[in-house]
Amino acid sequence: MNAKLAETFAAIGRPRVLVVGDLMLDRYIWGTVERISPEAPIPVLRVTEQEDRPGGAVRVAAALAALDAEVQCAGVVGDDADGSALRRLLDAAGVGAKGVLTLPGRPTTVKTRLVARVQQLFRVDREDASPVPPKAGERLLRRIWGALRGVDVVLVPDYNKGVLTPPFLDALIREARAAGKRIIVDPARGADPARYRGVTAICPNRLEAALAAGVPNESSLVDKAGRLLLRRLGLDACIITRDREGISLYRKGCKPFHVQARAHEVFDVTGAGDVVLSLLGFVLAGGGGWEEAVAIANVAGGIEVAKFGFVPLTRHEIQAELEVPAHTEATKLRSRGELATIVAKLKAQGKTVVFTNGCFDLLNANHISLFRHAKGLGDVLIVATNSDESIRRLKGPNRPILSEAERVELLSAVHHVDYVVVFPEDTPRPLLRLLQPDILVKGGDYKSKREVVGWEIVEGYGGKIARAPYSNYHSTSRIVEKVIHSHKGSER
Repeated sequence: MNAKLAETFAAIGRPRVLVVGDLMLDRYIWGTVERISPEAPIPVLRVTEQEDRPGGAVRVAAALAALDAEVQCAGVVGDDADGSALRRLLDAAGVGAKGVLTLPGRPTTVKTRLVARVQQLFRVDREDASPVPPKAGERLLRRIWGALRGVDVVLVPDYNKGVLTPPFLDALIREARAAGKRIIVDPARGADPARYRGVTAICPNRLEAALAAGVPNESSLVDKAGRLLLRRLGLDACIITRDREGISLYRKGCKPFHVQARAHEVFDVTGAGDVVLSLLGFVLAGGGGWEEAVAIANVAGGIEVAKFGFVPLTRHEIQAELEVPAHTEATKLRSRGELATIVAKLKAQGKTVVFTNGCFDLLNANHISLFRHAKGLGDVLIVATNSDESIRRLKGPNRPILSEAERVELLSAVHHVDYVVVFPEDTPRPLLRLLQPDILVKGGDYKSKREVVGWEIVEGYGGKIARAPYSNYHSTSRIVEKVIHSHKGSER
């Protein structure tokens, strides 16, 4: 990957972004299917866990906050428990919610997905997509005016759920332009493209662009659709996402700029468009140019589709992907999407998949002993290590000692280890839920299975918890203490 692109991304500070649009809650009900209902030919989902995640415009805001942008969010929620849950998600993500308006009598938009392991069985939508009443729209706009002059860019993800009515959009576009702010829209599928006339840029996918331009949805006609939309809507730029074919950028007086998609296993496209929109805004607000923003957004979208559901990307994940184009044959690093496919194939072959996790900062004899024991319990060993940001949250600002890239390199060199995966969360629960290894192994210092994070998930789908024999080798902390002590002694 171009070194200048990585430098551009690394140099971005804390851009200020306003996200305006349809606020949604994505609810996941996880479980296992072991039988078919006697009442109807449908699977019976035995629920093991429920999880709420950001949806719609909240997804864009959360994605930006995870990149350390200063984010304000504006939209409407209902005066209900789901609205309260959505506000808690915004607060937890560090997103400003002064622009969020509560409308009594209007339900918060919730998309509930029933998932058996990683297979989505069903989705239930609870929403009122009718236009928000004009007076409520005016109240929302007044809140937006208070935030508009303090931001660098305005992002508008349109899901056609009633907030972004033509009069509302017209007022928003007019005020943003008057304030000298770029406004970028991810348009709603099938919406009248005229409602976006006057925005700085739009970023539809290929189908949305074809519908808006009135041309067939064919690869050979993408350039035509981009140029037509650029001219008809008076845009500075039109960005069209083309799935596996990458992203195309069209600007006045410029040749089309095409960037190819990176080679990733596509596991789930949920949130990919929102991630692209968030990165476009992040890079442009941070001082980058259009081509840089499109290239970086393309990389981020490729990372996102390898995850199940929306998972905010960290700066480090994107930076690492910009600096290291792809894993080589020597490394055992895989994305979670790649691993999900690999594990499914292994299980179909009757193989036993073993999993262990940890920081593995300063690889030591305790770790090697753990890996040796774990590999002896099955056919394939997956080692999951925390990202640098995750370790800093867990261990403090002075850790890790070795970077994520260095730890992956060392773990890949251990012959007991078959695959390595990095997780940005504080716990491996999302990975366990996704991969469902047959055995989860932890060190002998764990006194009981209930001390093992995620034990309930593993046993919930029929897996086992195992503990390696206790070893009395030096831990990472003891090694650090010994090195410091030895160093001080040599200075006397």
